[in-house]
Amino acid sequence: MGWKGTLRTVNAELKRQSREAEKRNRQRMKELEREDAQNTVIKFEQYLEDITSLHETCPVNIDWLSIELEPKPVPPSNDKLLTAIAEKELLNYKPSFFARLLKLENGHRKSLAEKVEQANRADEENFIKAKKKHELDLKEWRKAQDLVKKIKTDGDAMMEALQKHLNLGNLPIDGEVQVSVLDNMQVEVDFKISPYEAIIPDKVFSLRQSGTLSKKNMPKNQGLDLYQDYACSALIRIARDVLGILPIDGVKVNTLLNAVNTKTGYLEDQTIISAYIVRDTLQQINLRMIDPSDSLNNFVHNMSFKKTKGFDVVDRVNIW
Repeated sequence: MGWKGTLRTVNAELKRQSREAEKRNRQRMKELEREDAQNTVIKFEQYLEDITSLHETCPVNIDWLSIELEPKPVPPSNDKLLTAIAEKELLNYKPSFFARLLKLENGHRKSLAEKVEQANRADEENFIKAKKKHELDLKEWRKAQDLVKKIKTDGDAMMEALQKHLNLGNLPIDGEVQVSVLDNMQVEVDFKISPYEAIIPDKVFSLRQSGTLSKKNMPKNQGLDLYQDYACSALIRIARDVLGILPIDGVKVNTLLNAVNTKTGYLEDQTIISAYIVRDTLQQINLRMIDPSDSLNNFVHNMSFKKTKGFDVVDRVNIW
C-alpha cells in the first residue's frame, strides 16, 4: 500500500473514531437529560408532599399532665446504712488463731471501731447532701406545679409560653400568626395562608415512558385540591403546635385569605376556614395517613370549597 492508501486508511479511522465519540456524547447527553428529568419530577413531587403534610410535624409537645401528676419529692431519711454495715462487721469479728497468737486482736478491733466512726461520718455527709438535693428538687417541683396552675388560669402566662415556644417560621404562610387568649381561657388563632399563585406550581412535571420530561399546565381542579389540602394541613399543624405548648382541651383556628371582598371591591383578609380542634380527637387520628381536607370533618368547622372555584368566605365557628 502506497502512502496515499495509508493516508486514506488513517483518515477513515479518524472519522470512525470521531463518529463513535459523537455517538457516545449524544448518549451521555441523553442520560444527563433523563437524570435531570428524574430529579425535576422528584423535586416536584416532594414539594407537593411538603405543602400537604405540614400537619405531620410538631416541634414542641409539653406533657403538662405528667408535670401536674409528678409526685412531691419525698424527704430523705438518715438510715445510716454504712454505719450499720461497719457495726455488724465489728460485732461479728472473731480473731483468727494467728491474730490471737501474735496479739493482733485489739488492733483489729480498734481498726474496725475506726471504720464505724468513718462510716458514721460518711452517712452524715450523705444525709446532708440528700437533704440539699431534696430542697432543690422540692423547689423545682413547686415551681413546676405553680406554673401548671398559673398557665391554666392566667392569660398572660399562656401568651408568655406561646411567645417562648411557638415557632412557625418554617411554615409557608403569609405573615405572622395572631394568637388571642379570651377571658374564659380559651385560645383563638388567626393565620393567613399564602395566595394560590405563591403555593401551587403552574406546571405539572412527569416522566414519559422514554424517561424524558413531560411538562403540562397544572389543571385548575388539581391545583385547587392541592391548595385546599395545603390550607387544611397548615391549620392542623398550627393547632398541634398550640396544643403542644398549652394545657388546654382545644383551640380555635381561623384561616384567612387576602381576597377581594365582593361587597366592597377591595382586598381584605377574609375567613375561609374556621375550626375548633379538640386535643382528645386529634390524638386519636393517624396524622400520617389522613387527607387534611377530609380530616377536618372530625371537628366542628366551617369551610366552603368548590372544586371549580376554590374557597368561599365563611363565618367563624362559635363553640363557646
